[in-house]
Amino acid sequence: MYRRHVFTDAAKITPSFIEKKWQTTQQPGARFASAAFVTGNLDAVHEQSDFLELVQSLTVPLMVVVGESSSPKSREEMNALVALPGVRSVVIPGSLGLHEEYPAVVLEAVQDFLFSSEN
Repeated sequence: MYRRHVFTDAAKITPSFIEKKWQTTQQPGARFASAAFVTGNLDAVHEQSDFLELVQSLTVPLMVVVGESSSPKSREEMNALVALPGVRSVVIPGSLGLHEEYPAVVLEAVQDFLFSSEN
């Protein structure tokens, strides 16, 4: 799963990395988190139209960070957000784990957005 949907650089999926992820699942109440994430059971909104309606009601600027290698389903959801009026976006390397795999690139994109005179 990590190699297909989360990380794009398999070299970053080291035994140490997997061990740290496994330790996270061993915390009290955490053993179901991965399954809940993968199945979508963590999502508070289940219909894309409802989610887009909520996003359109925002009164603050929104930027969507899109991983260029995101899975088709995730990319479809991101593209729906990006298509909304006033939503800014940036496409950067990575997939669903881009914040862990490319933290400096994510930081630069987010800082540019946060400190932009357009916000």
